[in-house]
Amino acid sequence: MRTLNFFPPRSLDVVIDVKRPGLPADENVYSDGPVTSIVQAGSGRIPVGTLLYGRLWTADGNLVIRYTELRLPNGDVHPVCISVGEEGPEPGYEGSKPGAVQYSRTANAFAVKRWP
Repeated sequence: MRTLNFFPPRSLDVVIDVKRPGLPADENVYSDGPVTSIVQAGSGRIPVGTLLYGRLWTADGNLVIRYTELRLPNGDVHPVCISVGEEGPEPGYEGSKPGAVQYSRTANAFAVKRWP
């Protein structure tokens, strides 16, 4: 992430799942699996429109997303270590359960040295 000038404690604002339409304030129900997010507020050399590729988990009704790769708008691909939940899982909203976490359509994604 050195070439991207993106180190802890920097963060990005992301739309969690580019395949789900809606407004930033909307909520969605998420389940385990691969996820593609899009940056809506960048940092360092990661601009708006960058795609993040990772995996989403919903254990215990909490949300965990770990991104391992990003694609800049110019097509360049970089390995990354970026997480939603700077210090661990994000608590799901009321009504969440394992396998079906209700959460905001947007989140902060943090540069991390290792997975929380």
